[in-house]
Amino acid sequence: MEGYGRIPLANSVTCPNIATINGMHVEAGTPLELLACIRSVELSRIALRRAQRPGLPIMNSISTAVTDVAKIGASQFGLRDTDCWVVGFNAEFKVQFSRLNEVAYILARNAQVLGESGPVLGGFAGGPESTAVVTTAYHMLCILILRASCHLTFPIHMQGWNSNTMLMWSQSLSSQAISRNSHLPLLWYTYTAGGAMTEMNLSEIAAGMITGVASGGNIEFGGVGLARYIDHLSPVEPRFATEVAHAAAGLKRAEAREMVQRLAAKYEDKLLEPPEGARFQQSHDWDSIAPCQEYVDLVGNLKDELRGYGLKIN
Repeated sequence: MEGYGRIPLANSVTCPNIATINGMHVEAGTPLELLACIRSVELSRIALRRAQRPGLPIMNSISTAVTDVAKIGASQFGLRDTDCWVVGFNAEFKVQFSRLNEVAYILARNAQVLGESGPVLGGFAGGPESTAVVTTAYHMLCILILRASCHLTFPIHMQGWNSNTMLMWSQSLSSQAISRNSHLPLLWYTYTAGGAMTEMNLSEIAAGMITGVASGGNIEFGGVGLARYIDHLSPVEPRFATEVAHAAAGLKRAEAREMVQRLAAKYEDKLLEPPEGARFQQSHDWDSIAPCQEYVDLVGNLKDELRGYGLKIN
């Protein structure tokens, strides 16, 4: 979290999960969940103060929270009304009373709701065309049901990623429709298959960010390595994502399409068997939170490749 706070282009951060507390595995609906949620908020605030950005908003409230009780209770230990509170739908078009309990609490304290949805390609949402329609409909439901101030959506493959061309096309179509017809901020989210410190992961991130910006979306960096491995996130991926996104501003959609196709051609055949990547402890120095030289070189090489495509990235 301190590393996230050091990202120059970041104007908000997400708070990762805490999987264990005092050596015990966190289980939903138990006192350990509540304790882990409290610890999550407290540590995040400490980390942002260490990064010298204490006012930076947390935009995903408490990702450790599964129950409404844990999210509401732990919020008293450091979440602010100026933070953003994620409240999500079940697939498809269903919402639990526990989520609505959160909405009632958030609105009562005059805070901001971030509506979240993840339509599943091949499930109730159907194919890519109907998934685009479902994704667009969620935008309106977020306003109507959740009273959201902004909307985060990530149509996703059943395997847990959304970085293939079919899903990026579907999400691009819905994002263009939303950005053309609505003033509610839309956040673009990318789940990668490849793990951290792999060329595949960085290529997926670049393809997702270029597509999102060219389609009218605002980016919120997504999950790494199917979001299933412990400690497989680092500050490098969101920093790279923000740099690509800012460089993509002003691209014509035809230019973006060509870049994304070249990037996707490198990794689409590996999506079902992606590289696991490295843990944070393997890719970074624990004290300085600086990435190892191998990771720095990997990012530099991909930036050179993107410049060759015509992307003006620093």
